Amino acid sequence: MNNFLWSYSTFNQKYIVNFGAGYRAPTFWEKTKVMKPAFVVTALLGVAGCTNHMEITSAPVDVSRTSEFVATNYVGDHPTTVRSYFVGEDEKGREERIEFSGAKCQVKGRGFRAKFSTPAVVNLPDHGFHSQAVTGSCTTGKDVRPIVARPYNITVANMRNNSGAGGGVAGVLVASIATSIALAANDPTNDDFGYLSVGVEFPKQ
Repeated sequence: MNNFLWSYSTFNQKYIVNFGAGYRAPTFWEKTKVMKPAFVVTALLGVAGCTNHMEITSAPVDVSRTSEFVATNYVGDHPTTVRSYFVGEDEKGREERIEFSGAKCQVKGRGFRAKFSTPAVVNLPDHGFHSQAVTGSCTTGKDVRPIVARPYNITVANMRNNSGAGGGVAGVLVASIATSIALAANDPTNDDFGYLSVGVEFPKQ
C-alpha cells in the first residue's frame, strides 16, 4: 500500500505530510473528535482568564525540611499558588465564589512542611517524575478544609497546549496527530513536573 500523502496550505505556504504506509484518512467525525479537546482547553482557559484574583504581596514561602527529606531526584522548588474562597449564593440565588485573604494553612510533604496565610505562593520541592501530592489543611477559625497540591507533568501539558495553537483547522488536525504520536513515545521520567495551583473553598459566611 502506498504512503498516504496529504497537502494543505496556510499563510501562503504549502505543507505535505507523509503519514506512512497503511494510514487511513480520518473521517469528518474523527477529525471533529481530534479537534474537540483543543477547543475545550481554549474555552476553559478563556473562562479562567476572566477571574479577578487578589494580589499576592507577601514573599514566596519556603518549606522547612525535616530529617526525612529525600534529596534523590530533587531538581528544585516549584512556586505553587494557594488561594481561599467563600462559596455560596448571592441575593438572587446565583452561585458566587469570592476570594478572601487570611486563611491559615499548613501543608506537609515527604520530608518537609510549611505554614502560611492565603493568598500565598509556596515553593514546593520538585522531585520530577517521583513528585508526590502535598496535603494539609486551611482554617478560617470557624471552618477547616483539607488542601491538596497535586503534581502534574509540565512537559505533557505544554505539548497538548501547543497542539491547538494556530494554523487553522488543518493545522490543528496535523498538530493533534503529531502530539498524539509524540505522547505515545514520550518517557515521563525525563519530563518537567510541577504542582497545580490550589483553591480552598469555604462555605459563605
